[in-house]
Amino acid sequence: MMHLQAFAWWDAGHLMVAQMAYEQLRPEVREFCDKLAPCLDPEEGMDFVSSACWADNFSNDFPLLFAFHREDGAVGEQGVIFETPGQLVEAIHECIHTLEATRNRKGEPISRWSKAFALRWLIHLVADAHQPLHCASLYSDDFESGDRFGLAFNIYAHGQEIALHRYWDSAAGLYTDRLPLPLDQAGLEQVAEWVEELGSESSDEIDPRIWTKESYALARDVVYQGISPGQEVTQDYQALCQQVCRQRLRLAGARLAALLNAYL
Repeated sequence: MMHLQAFAWWDAGHLMVAQMAYEQLRPEVREFCDKLAPCLDPEEGMDFVSSACWADNFSNDFPLLFAFHREDGAVGEQGVIFETPGQLVEAIHECIHTLEATRNRKGEPISRWSKAFALRWLIHLVADAHQPLHCASLYSDDFESGDRFGLAFNIYAHGQEIALHRYWDSAAGLYTDRLPLPLDQAGLEQVAEWVEELGSESSDEIDPRIWTKESYALARDVVYQGISPGQEVTQDYQALCQQVCRQRLRLAGARLAALLNAYL
């Protein structure tokens, strides 16, 4: 099994959320993001959509930042625990503050580099907040210290062992493709094709606390129901996982757009 790190929605999921959001941005907000997105590393040519996966890669180099991808909190209780208050929601708020502010806490002008950093993290973290297993852990006789957001809860899918967290990251195997980044024209067309197939959903809910509470409820009522450690995934469980994940991805795209449109 892979090292226990919590990353949501493998590359394809993050790219789709960013693409859906980009399509729903107001023209002036889209222009702002187009100018800001490449500022961290101009030589890389990262556009808004391509930068959706950057935070995971950056966290590999700085493990301290893993906590930003999830909610931390209660331990030692039985059942599915809502991991709050935590750093995921706080990090989203900090990104918004940096993007909309003109000066930092010292009264100095906020650099474009800092705003670009905040934008890339925000694109990524909004998607993370919609993955149920970034907001809950299971405490039970099998996991007295918690299953670490499903990363220690191993199951089998088509005979292959996989952590429950990673199974949900992939939307039960729906979205496992990895594309070269930054996206070239073929990559952009592939993501657009995925998004067209996924469909869209409207939502103007921009409170990340609501998003994470929704994710917790799904973890409690769906993710940990009908599955046990070491069990082979049933067709019914797989179909339900795919249905839930597709809806969460659509909501994440709509809400990322709503958030940027509201604050920029």
